[in-house]
Amino acid sequence: FDERPYTANYHKTDAETAFEQSLGFDTTYGKQVPAEVFYCSFPWLHRHPEVLRIFASERNPSVFEEKAARAIVRMAWSEARTRHTVSFLMDLLAAVLFFCLALVLRGEHWWQGYSWHLPTIVTLLFLIWAKTLIWELLQLWGFQLNGSLMQYMRSLDNLADVLRIILTGITLVVVSSDWNNFRTGKMWRLIFAATGFLWWLRVLNTLKGYESTGESMLPILNATFATGPFLFVVFCFIAGFWHVYYSF
Repeated sequence: FDERPYTANYHKTDAETAFEQSLGFDTTYGKQVPAEVFYCSFPWLHRHPEVLRIFASERNPSVFEEKAARAIVRMAWSEARTRHTVSFLMDLLAAVLFFCLALVLRGEHWWQGYSWHLPTIVTLLFLIWAKTLIWELLQLWGFQLNGSLMQYMRSLDNLADVLRIILTGITLVVVSSDWNNFRTGKMWRLIFAATGFLWWLRVLNTLKGYESTGESMLPILNATFATGPFLFVVFCFIAGFWHVYYSF
């Protein structure tokens, strides 16, 4: 009955209101159809590769205004939430461990008198790196089986993940094999700095999956990416004044 034409003088009965509340129409998601309805009609629809690829492509954002799409997303998220939370915690731990490793490099840490701190940090980072590498290879395999390998290669997020995994592996190998060269080599320090930076960006990207943080983060991130023309205009003014300064 929800699709009937709306009239200004129509008032819903108590039975209709109670029925809508039982369906979840009064929640923050707006008007919804329970996922169980679609699940009974199309079993495992929320796991179908084509369906998930269409949702992830973001070619038509208006699809998420449909009640059926919201139902599919909610059911898929109910199964993926635990794995996503584990991934977020491990990414956060890796970022914190890289920060601790930076403190070790500078000698600004409270555990200077202990000899176990560096092997412990490197071992934990190796375990997290191995988990990340396996999950990324499984994701790549899934794209290959689905015939979407080029879509994987065109994604900046996927390429950033590949770069982060490669840099992390290089950093850990150098740290564990030649610590003194790592401390003095500027190139290794630059790779280390870029690796830690990418891990913190990974933490930020993982947080977008949660409704409590994603709704407030997405407008900020979109506005950040849209500041490119503004920064270019400012750069031209700065470059002009820089030229005038060095002209005298």
